[in-house]
Amino acid sequence: MRGYCIVLWASRRALIDFPLMAWVTLSMALLSCTQGFSSLPDSIAWGIVSGLGLLLKPPFVIFLLGPVLWTLLASRREKKVQKFPDRTRGLCGIGIPCTFGKAPIL
Repeated sequence: MRGYCIVLWASRRALIDFPLMAWVTLSMALLSCTQGFSSLPDSIAWGIVSGLGLLLKPPFVIFLLGPVLWTLLASRREKKVQKFPDRTRGLCGIGIPCTFGKAPIL
């Protein structure tokens, strides 16, 4: 019952970091579905969601850095690391130009 009161309170307040928390959670869920970046559709979805997360707030990278490094280290043993640059094109294509101000925000 106590958790419900906190959720009810939070739903009535303007919380700036709530969208960031939700987007990080979605990105981490998709990261776990990529199976070490071996699943192409899930990896593309993760790249797009992560790129849009960079547009949401630049500190998005800080929250995702640990899980991405953990996934890369875990998949290094299975020789899946070489697929990582190909799988992150959506992240780089969407997030980096808009974050550094070289392209208009979508």
